[in-house]
Amino acid sequence: MPPKKGGDKGGKAGKGGTAAEEELLTQLNAVKAFQKSHAASSLMHSVEPLAISVGSGECAFARAVVAPHLVPMDKGGVTPLHVRALLEGFSGAYYPYLQTLAIWNVPLGDIGASYVSQYLKTRTCALKSMELNDCGIGPLGCKALGEGLEVNKSLLHLQLDMNMLGDAGASQLGDYLPGNHALAALSLQYCGLTESAGVIIASRVMRLTTLTSLDLRGNALGGAGVCAVLHAMVSHNGGDTPHPALVHLGLADTSCAVEGEVCEALRACVEKNALCGSFDLKHNPIGDTATYEFVKLFKTTCAHVHVFEVSETTSAGPLDPLLYKQLYTVTGANHKDWLKAQKKKKGKGGGKGGKQGKKKKK
Repeated sequence: MPPKKGGDKGGKAGKGGTAAEEELLTQLNAVKAFQKSHAASSLMHSVEPLAISVGSGECAFARAVVAPHLVPMDKGGVTPLHVRALLEGFSGAYYPYLQTLAIWNVPLGDIGASYVSQYLKTRTCALKSMELNDCGIGPLGCKALGEGLEVNKSLLHLQLDMNMLGDAGASQLGDYLPGNHALAALSLQYCGLTESAGVIIASRVMRLTTLTSLDLRGNALGGAGVCAVLHAMVSHNGGDTPHPALVHLGLADTSCAVEGEVCEALRACVEKNALCGSFDLKHNPIGDTATYEFVKLFKTTCAHVHVFEVSETTSAGPLDPLLYKQLYTVTGANHKDWLKAQKKKKGKGGGKGGKQGKKKKK
């Protein structure tokens, strides 16, 4: 048999093209299998299949969005059974490409949350991000999700914003999340949490060593709840070391003035936790004196803080305009340095080679 034209390079290109075609065919078959499985599960639950976007259908899709417009209200709207049929469609087809599941303003309730939990437990679940915002999930739903998260090893980002979880819901999450070893970002914005939930989150949820971002915006944690969270940033699991992973803490609009014990706890967090450099404290009253003290810290010993969001005007009155500007000037400069440091970290893989190359040139 005569050799192929183009030599080794041509042969490799040919193999690469064949592999790419085979991968596309595999993805196309996976989409078809999902559609067939989704139709079957929808029929079993006596609902119409949700018309989620699957892209061109010529390759796998990685994102599924469920929103109210998928089923008109005069036809009953999207129900938990619609979501159950969808998720059973994914698991029944062993669909491995789904990375993001976003369910917005759909009345899942606790029963719907249990269906999501079942999907999280499946072997083929490869979700990286999940948003269950404004879905009517309560404490029982939190328990179900916690059970799923305790088993799941893929999910990195979880949003449960605008669900009335309450302190009981936070407690349920606290029972299960410490057993998770993957979750990196948790958002519990406007979830009806109070001071008690702040203590629960600090002592149990923040035991997660993989957690890099925690957002508690819009919850009435008050001074005691906020202080508990800040103390946990400095004393992880009650020990002598700071939290090993958290880099962003969202405490905006938490019914707490940055003064007295709260100001002291925040200062201790900034000084003793050099990893966390991003804080959101908007809509919490903070005075000129406290702001000035933090500006001095960010200029000198705590230059790792590169985001420090506060409101220009709060219920306590407006901040001094020049001081407000100075705060953002200082943190802005720190942010530029932080970005440079991130680029250096990403380039470390080729850094050694680059240094060796320079030495050879000399």
